[in-house]
Order: sequence, then structure tokens, then C-alpha cells
Amino acid sequence: MAETDLTITLAGNATVLIRDAHLAVLTDPWLTDRLGPLRRLRPCGIAASDLPPLAAVLISHGHPDHLHPESLAALARAAPVLCPGGTPFHRLKGLGFAARRMEPWESWEREHLCVTAVPCVHTRWSLGFVIGMGGRRIYFAADAAPRTPFAEIARRCGPLDAALLPVGGSSLAVGPLQRHLTPEAAVRAALELQPRLVLPMHWGHMPCVPPFLDRFRGTGEQFVRLMRNQAPEIAVVWPEDGRAVGV
Repeated sequence: MAETDLTITLAGNATVLIRDAHLAVLTDPWLTDRLGPLRRLRPCGIAASDLPPLAAVLISHGHPDHLHPESLAALARAAPVLCPGGTPFHRLKGLGFAARRMEPWESWEREHLCVTAVPCVHTRWSLGFVIGMGGRRIYFAADAAPRTPFAEIARRCGPLDAALLPVGGSSLAVGPLQRHLTPEAAVRAALELQPRLVLPMHWGHMPCVPPFLDRFRGTGEQFVRLMRNQAPEIAVVWPEDGRAVGV
């Protein structure tokens, strides 16, 4: 796969646009200001009307801030939707999408693009993805918990040019109750993955109920500070939502 210019745009939560000169891939689109009765804490960094034609849409699991019908309805139905089996697959089919059910370590290919589903310990029917395009490999960790097999993902799918890691886990959750990476756990994941570049995502958009719990959740700023202290050999980028960064 020839190397071309490739950019990553964080739109907020786990919505990420990855594109090169030929193709664009969108992950877990949540493009609206609300999620049911909840208003997001920061606006989405990408408008549906500004999206390029999509080669694929990746859905990591069925939670409403990742499989969001209203946002999916704003996308062209021509793009294949890659997802886990079970509830996410059946829900997407029920919404009228040409969903493609994937299993861990299974790959889906089209010209200039290869997407490999990888394990994600979070909830039942969850996946992460490694996106190969533009001569790069980008790991999208989705809602990975600390027990996700990051070292195996790196061994089987690496070397990785970039890793998109969630950092908004709560410090109140411990052991098996921790279903998201905290900034500290995300640093440990980065050290196992050894990407050339890491970007923090999935923080600061979805409010907690009750709101006072937000103070215990991780932030991108915390993750960047820890990375620079504990893993200075790995480049870390913390772009504003909506700003494309090159990989």
C-alpha cells in the first residue's frame, strides 16, 4: 500500500475521521448536540454536511453514544458499516444499513483500505479496529478497558503509526468495574502498543449522571502530561476537536 498524506480529525467522544488522498473512514459517529435528554458538554467538531464521501463507517459497540441512529441517518447509505455481531449488527440492519458483521482478527478489504477488527474488553459485542490506509496503520481502541489485549494487538497488527486511546475513565471504578481507560491506564496501553503517535479521545463530551461524577473522569490534558513524563519516546498529539493532524 503506497504511502500518501493521511490526517486524523477528532470530532469528540469516539467520533474520528481518518482520511487520505483516496478514502475516508468515520468511527462511531455521534454528530448531534444531544443524546436523548442529555446535552453534550462540548459541541461536535465535525458537521455531517462537511463529511467527505465515506469508504466505511466503523461501529465499535451498541451504546447510544457510539451507535447513534440520528447521526447515522445523516450519512449516505452507500458506505459499508462494519460492526460487531449480536445486538449492534441486528440494530444496524433494522435501521436499513448494509452492516457487515466482523469477528476479532477478521479483516475487510477494498482498494487502498484494510480494516481489521480487534478485541475490545468493554461490554458484550465490542470491537476495536486497526485501519490500514495511506501506507499507515491506525489503531482505534473504541471504549477499551484495561484488560484489552493491547500487546497482542500490537504483535498481530503492528507496527502502529497511531493509536486513538480513550482516556475518560473514572478513578472511582476499580478492577473489573473499570470499563474505560483512565489516563494512567491509557499510558500503560500506549507502552504496550508502542505506536509512533498517540491521540487521546473519548473524554469531555458525554456528561455523567449525576453531574458531580464528572470531576473523577480523566481528561486529555492529564493523559498528555502523563505521557510526556512516563513515555517520552512516544509522540503525543492533543488537537482541538475538528482540527486535522497529519500522521
